[in-house]
Amino acid sequence: MLNFKGAYGVLRFRSLLPLHNWNRIRRISLSTVFLVPKKLSTDLFPPGRALPPENYNAWINACLTIGTLQNLQQVTIDMTIWNYHNYRTTNVIEHDDFICILQPLRSIEAPLFEVELNVEVPEPVRTALGLGTFSYQKRDRPYNSKVFRQG
Repeated sequence: MLNFKGAYGVLRFRSLLPLHNWNRIRRISLSTVFLVPKKLSTDLFPPGRALPPENYNAWINACLTIGTLQNLQQVTIDMTIWNYHNYRTTNVIEHDDFICILQPLRSIEAPLFEVELNVEVPEPVRTALGLGTFSYQKRDRPYNSKVFRQG
């Protein structure tokens, strides 16, 4: 199993690997952190940063790149989504931000495709996306101010 931290890890790895070796990959594990609202994240963290939070455009490209794998059998994504303004609350996330984050996952197909999130996906978002291509589960990840930011 190949383990990646964020979209840039996937994109850099793919850029170094010949296509015939890329297509031999069968299992991928990816962990990432998103900051919402998207507009704020985009303004605070310009493209080209390899560290979290995730770059939304790189995320789209990484999902499309993973989606090209011809022999993919298993994908596991460990995703944390933090609301910059409400990080100490239950982490309320706008539906549009959820859609921007989860929509690119629809380009990936694998017999076993699991996404682990720190927040519940609201029913209207699940309905809008038709989240049948992967299973997801919520895991509690309390905000750790020593790691993320002093408040």
